Amino acid sequence: DACIIRIRRSHLMEDALEEIARQNEHDLHKPLKVYFIGEEGVDAGGIKKEFFQLLCETVMQEDYGMFVHQPESRTYWFNGESLESEADFMLIGLVMGLAIYNSVILDVHFPLCLYKKLLGQSVTLNDLEQMQPELGRGLKKLLEWEGPGSVEDVFCASFSIEQRSYGEMRSYELKPGGVDIPVTEANRHEYVELYKDFFLNGSVAAQYNAFRRGFLLLCDGPALRLFRPQELEVLVCGTPHLDFKALEANAKYEGNYTPTSKVVTWLWTVVNEMSL
Repeated sequence: DACIIRIRRSHLMEDALEEIARQNEHDLHKPLKVYFIGEEGVDAGGIKKEFFQLLCETVMQEDYGMFVHQPESRTYWFNGESLESEADFMLIGLVMGLAIYNSVILDVHFPLCLYKKLLGQSVTLNDLEQMQPELGRGLKKLLEWEGPGSVEDVFCASFSIEQRSYGEMRSYELKPGGVDIPVTEANRHEYVELYKDFFLNGSVAAQYNAFRRGFLLLCDGPALRLFRPQELEVLVCGTPHLDFKALEANAKYEGNYTPTSKVVTWLWTVVNEMSL
């Protein structure tokens, strides 16, 4: 008994989201089987992994408009100006939950703050700095500024920010009338808090909340609360640190092969010479 989805490679995104959306919650908890229409083959795991890989590559493309690439940290964050519906973001969250439920590691790179938010934890200025190091350092410098010159004269900031959206610069007020409120020594902590909250929460609230609903549809429960954000991240996308020495030390062999077999020693010689 399985959750079966059938998709066309030429319409991967549309078919995948449509197929997943038509499943009821009970079926989604069954083992996933994927079939590419017009191709022979039984999904013993490889097709399923290829499906998730192709889907992640598609949805993370900036041209698709759902996520924005953060080049400094090489991560992706929600596009608050996306033209895609909340239903699409919910289905992407559901896809990530499906991958966890089916023990598939995804090639996705979200900042750690996403996993903190999914676990109900508050995000901080350090989380913003991890995603956008230059911006985070700039805000910390503003908080620590002691002169020469005042915060208002040196930073020339107001309670508004500008962001590029589809090739155009747009202005957003962090509080009512913010464009006319200068940032000073007296209100700079409020400014930084509002800036952080706007970027990590407010500006992407609709997209994130839809994504979260989809993710928790399969992964919610007491067990989720046992994870730390770093552990949840590893569960989703694995660890980038591969210890081949540990793998070699713990490998078990079958078919009359032993650690001293010539072909086995060749294997580990080649593997240990590889650069990551």
